[in-house]
Amino acid sequence: MMTLEELYCCVDDFCQQFIPLWEQQLIENNLLKRHRAASLSLSEIMTLLILFHMSHYRHFKAFYIEHVQQYLKADFPHSRKYQRYLCHSLSGDAQRQ
Repeated sequence: MMTLEELYCCVDDFCQQFIPLWEQQLIENNLLKRHRAASLSLSEIMTLLILFHMSHYRHFKAFYIEHVQQYLKADFPHSRKYQRYLCHSLSGDAQRQ
């Protein structure tokens, strides 16, 4: 099993290659929008989602509150309270960073 750092590095490597291609596609289709800076990068958000799917939790809210905010706070120091995380992630603000 991968460590958290190894998982994050794999996800971040993927994002470093994928995001420029994705943004180019959005530019070509006139769909690129400005986004304010996110507190968590797309790589961090994706890492949390992968960890959730690898966990025993059935609901993301419980995973985020009971596991991320308690045990992974040092690894994700810019993580927000669940409500702010959810609103921020769903609004698409985390797409760029």
